[in-house]
Amino acid sequence: MKAKLDIWLGVAAWLIALVVPYLEFFATVRHEYLIKEWVAPVLWCCAVLTMMAIRRRHMKKLWWVWPSAPFAFLIWLGGMMIFIAWSTK
Repeated sequence: MKAKLDIWLGVAAWLIALVVPYLEFFATVRHEYLIKEWVAPVLWCCAVLTMMAIRRRHMKKLWWVWPSAPFAFLIWLGGMMIFIAWSTK
């Protein structure tokens, strides 16, 4: 189990990242905005940083974790896109 801990943390990062679009489009939870804005990105960062700290493989073999970042930071990216769109007028 310890040998595959970096893989499990990568899978956890993906699951955390997929919570945000699920809450955005399907679920209605009491504190969903707080979860989407702070809890999910912080948990994703913790999972990825822990994965990087205890990795057993080269980072090139863990490339599949990084595409989950836009999903984890969906609210932040949406806010940045709106800000850029408004500032270019």
